[in-house]
Amino acid sequence: MQAEVLTRELRTIIQNVEIAARKKPFGGRRSRRQFGNCFQWERLVRHRILLLLAIISAAVHSGSANAFDTKDMIALQGVVHEICVQPDRKGTYIKYEGDLSAGATLRIAGISGTGKVTKEDWDGISQTLQSNTDPRQCGITLTGMLIKAMTPKDCTGKQITGYGREFDDARDSGWRGGGSGYSTANWCNDLINQLRGQNPNGVFGIVSQSEETKNTCAPFNCPQCLYHCTVHVKADPQCE
Repeated sequence: MQAEVLTRELRTIIQNVEIAARKKPFGGRRSRRQFGNCFQWERLVRHRILLLLAIISAAVHSGSANAFDTKDMIALQGVVHEICVQPDRKGTYIKYEGDLSAGATLRIAGISGTGKVTKEDWDGISQTLQSNTDPRQCGITLTGMLIKAMTPKDCTGKQITGYGREFDDARDSGWRGGGSGYSTANWCNDLINQLRGQNPNGVFGIVSQSEETKNTCAPFNCPQCLYHCTVHVKADPQCE
């Protein structure tokens, strides 16, 4: 989605934000009377709209606007607002799965897609919340961090200048029946396919491979094999 399209849709988005601002995080509605006075009401709506504008701006300038539709932007704006106001609820709205040192999967409440987050990224998010004294500035800073994590840079057709992460991943296949034609090469190929799904546009190379065998029904021949493979991964390509 291009910047001019986002601009044309802004009026509709703001209307949706005003509706969302009347809702509690998990259902129910707040009335103007519940906020105490009109000033508090309008201040909350303005704050949410400012965060939404920051999201749109960050998405456009990072070249990642195609990754977020209107629904995603409103969901992200809501998440940022909630955790900047209540940092101790971070775990309710943003979570990661996997090993941060190798690049974990990032999930944000209300957004169907996933992103990638490293230990440095996650520590940066935590530090932003811990040092938060101004929810509005927290929202703007956190918005940029989350959009970056949710939208890896597209280097298709561009000159690769380096990679954001490099690491070795060693795994084994688990014991399996031998004599089926399956080999260490097959296991390495399966492992690379798994890693490719976790690290799109990455580069993969086999570092080492080996196997172990055992007989589980002596004196008969019931071979079992355990395949080992270590793959070097270059992930998160950087480009001009």
